[in-house]
Amino acid sequence: SKLAGVLADKLAELTCQLNISSPEIPVYSTVTGELHKKDDIAAVLVKQLQMPVLWMQTLSKSSKECSADFLLEVGPGNTMRNNVRATEDLPICLSYDDFEDKKKLIELLGHTMVRS
Repeated sequence: SKLAGVLADKLAELTCQLNISSPEIPVYSTVTGELHKKDDIAAVLVKQLQMPVLWMQTLSKSSKECSADFLLEVGPGNTMRNNVRATEDLPICLSYDDFEDKKKLIELLGHTMVRS
């Protein structure tokens, strides 16, 4: 849309003023589904305004590359958890908003701590 284009131009101007450091932890882009590189972050932020979100692809790639034992949805609701449960190649996903999931999280964290 025209408005998104105008906003993208403004955001591009603003991101030029930012001093973006290399991420200390892996950060994946939901625009590309790939691991962010320091030099690409500003450009990808601008693209985010106009590009579709590759949420499930990003979750799949990041969970495999980071060897995730589980995923945790910390925002309101259960949307991510429900989408992940419908996908076979992703680890278990728990929602912090769900009481039963909180109990499972405590179990998983205890198991992970003992294993480490």
